[in-house]
Amino acid sequence: MIDGSNPDANLPVHAMVTIKGLLPNNKDVSKTVDLDIVFIVDKSRSMEGNRMETMKNLILHLINSILKENHRLGVVSFDDKAIRLIELMPATKNNKERASNIVKGIKTSGETNTYEGLLVVLQMAYEGGRRACVMLFTDGNPNVGVIEPDEIIQKIIAETNALKARSPTSQVDLHTFGIFDYQDRQDFLPNLAEKVGEGNYHNVDNRTDLATAFAYVVSTAINQIAEAIQITISPTSDRVQIEDALTQFRQIREEDQLIIKIPTLADQQSRHIPLKLIVLPTKEKANYEELLRVEMTYKNVITHSEEKCDEYLYVARTHHWNEENPDVIEQHNRVNVAKKMKRALKYVKEDNRYDTIEELKEAEDIIQESITKDSSLSMCMRNELAKLILMAKNNLETVKMPLEESAKSHWHEKGGWSSCYLTRKEETMITVVKRNTTTD
Repeated sequence: MIDGSNPDANLPVHAMVTIKGLLPNNKDVSKTVDLDIVFIVDKSRSMEGNRMETMKNLILHLINSILKENHRLGVVSFDDKAIRLIELMPATKNNKERASNIVKGIKTSGETNTYEGLLVVLQMAYEGGRRACVMLFTDGNPNVGVIEPDEIIQKIIAETNALKARSPTSQVDLHTFGIFDYQDRQDFLPNLAEKVGEGNYHNVDNRTDLATAFAYVVSTAINQIAEAIQITISPTSDRVQIEDALTQFRQIREEDQLIIKIPTLADQQSRHIPLKLIVLPTKEKANYEELLRVEMTYKNVITHSEEKCDEYLYVARTHHWNEENPDVIEQHNRVNVAKKMKRALKYVKEDNRYDTIEELKEAEDIIQESITKDSSLSMCMRNELAKLILMAKNNLETVKMPLEESAKSHWHEKGGWSSCYLTRKEETMITVVKRNTTTD
């Protein structure tokens, strides 16, 4: 109920705009959309043994079980120097067999010249002239050639801009993986993914987590159906103000409108845009009020055409919030865990072992009690906290960097797991998305 009994009060409202990729007629988009997948693999001496075998098995699984004939594969390896192991080639049966034999023969040696590896792999990707997903795997920081992270990124950005100018039809995403006890320096891999290729960074230290992160990136790339998505959110009246958007996507303010730029969307993938609004009061009471109008344009990857959503969406305020709703409870738990991790990090910096461990234990307990089949608070998250607790018990200094990395990579600074943003708070009103059947 919208209550205007206090004319001086502003009503805070938390809204969620969600888009989801839905391919019609149950088509298999992986057989429809052309895509190049290019690996850049660190084969320096530190990757010897199980690390390299794990990498080989991931690539072999992709080659033999996932790639279709409309896909092309390329592989670049690097140690002191970078080598094009597999030039871009269609994933035919004969080519798959040839590529598998080459991958099986990779041997470790030398140091880590990440800069040269990036140059070679990006040149290969842009030569393809179409959409490409590049994945960099490394277990260590650069130690030969250009080694300063900021200098590498600046040089790679300049090279990428030149490649884009020569190959305007290419669209290359760069995803980075810090693997097996990788200790990042100056946010090198996260910045590389964000600033060079609009990709994602994954820090994984075991085989299972690496396979999960790898599968997510590959599945998203292969099943992509839209790109260059622009969502324009406009207040329906001057009583409504968009105060904030809790999203990692690029935001542009144009007068009272908020424009969100989303690079890609895959079939069955959802993108969430949590919003914080200020709604000026009214003397009228109502059970329903439209607050925002949402428009969307995008490029259809399958038809290569520019398209516009044929219906407008409206964000509307409706009924009172039910605090016993499982979704609400889970969101509260997310916030509490995020706060405890933040406090634990504070105690680490104060060299306070006891309180560090206590905060992490309480966060672990919250997750353990929250785990259900429908909850995204998972055993994986609980196990990560258990590992941090063990490190803190053994040597408080060693837990500082992993805890900082965990908080940065996984927990949104305003509360919530990074893949499921905090969208609901203890307000008397909630918001829903309503589809309007008419267009202007």
